[in-house]
Amino acid sequence: MNRFDMSFKNNRVRVYFATMIPLIIGAILLYLFLPNELQLISTLLVIIGVITYYIWLILDRKKQKGGN
Repeated sequence: MNRFDMSFKNNRVRVYFATMIPLIIGAILLYLFLPNELQLISTLLVIIGVITYYIWLILDRKKQKGGN
């Protein structure tokens, strides 16, 4: 089993932080400024970001397996 490199040299770590940090900041701002009825939008924003990252991860794995 290969070790996972938890540094910014790893492409998966860079993509995760590039997608999640802006989404989390945006979700916090939306949570603070939206009325109580619409605060669910901030949670959905983060969930969509996580789903998008995992879709990218699956596609990246398929691309790496196909390229070898």
